[in-house]
Amino acid sequence: MSEQPAPYDMYTAATFDEAGIPVLLIGDSASNDVFGNKTSLPVTVDQLLPLVRAVSGAARQALAIADLPFGSYEASAEQCFHTAVRFMKEAGAHAVKPEGGEEMVPEHVGAEITRSVAVPTVGIGARNGCDAQVLVWQDMAGPRTGQLPRFVKRYADVHGVLREAAQNFAADVAKGTFPAPEHTF
Repeated sequence: MSEQPAPYDMYTAATFDEAGIPVLLIGDSASNDVFGNKTSLPVTVDQLLPLVRAVSGAARQALAIADLPFGSYEASAEQCFHTAVRFMKEAGAHAVKPEGGEEMVPEHVGAEITRSVAVPTVGIGARNGCDAQVLVWQDMAGPRTGQLPRFVKRYADVHGVLREAAQNFAADVAKGTFPAPEHTF
């Protein structure tokens, strides 16, 4: 089974690559987690290309897979091909996947599909019946706060760590202890 966190920037991609994550999925969830949209529907190819370029450029071992967002492939096989070529040629994606499908597939159906097809299957909240699992890193590591989907397991509290760092920085600036002589030219 393979893990697939969804990074959107070079530092996160390099960190996951260094951790040995074999596949990095640059998903249409960037619509929500990068651009602040309520759904993944508004994100465009032009918005995703720089994110895919950042991730694929930082990954040394991991496979960088780009989502083809809604509206970028459904009209025809030719449209799908041309969109895939853009992601591979302009952004360095190693592979692409069309976004979409059934919202909720029961666990036993996911496992049966995995056994029945010759292509890898990826689940999100589908137990371990698929070949790989994907989680949006903002959900998995905790920059995102509030209600999380049931399928998310929180592995860290990046929000708390970042908030504390920002508070410490602001306090040091307010006290005049930053920048100190060793932090200036």
